[in-house]
Amino acid sequence: MLSKVESGAAYPSVAALVRIAEALGTTVASLMEQAGHDHRPVFVPRDHAERSLTRSDKGYAVFAYATDFVEKSMQPFLFVVKRGRVRKHSVSHAGEEFVCVLEGEILFTVGDVQFRMRPGDTLFFSARDPHGVMALTATAKYIDVFV
Repeated sequence: MLSKVESGAAYPSVAALVRIAEALGTTVASLMEQAGHDHRPVFVPRDHAERSLTRSDKGYAVFAYATDFVEKSMQPFLFVVKRGRVRKHSVSHAGEEFVCVLEGEILFTVGDVQFRMRPGDTLFFSARDPHGVMALTATAKYIDVFV
């Protein structure tokens, strides 16, 4: 799988990126960084993020923000989930996450607790707890910040 990722033939899920980062003793943010850039502010227009989504094998689409900002302590992502397309899953990994729903509704599960989330709702949790998401509306968008 790693050779496919290196050649651009496959894209790992965010959960796989977390496992790779842990195995390498680094962070997801470090894996996402592009070499040769600095600490200047990174502006991403909404339409660029939405056009640049990468489809995962779990059925969601994701965009990693600020990949050219080096040595950051968090990694923000835009997730787009569609009802009926996201495979039921549960992941856990080191760190913490902060979720904010932008559009639509999702059912976010952390451990054995389910949170029905609508635009403007937020959730903060330990990423060591098993967690997963399902879309309740045709399409939902949310920001998920990994720390």
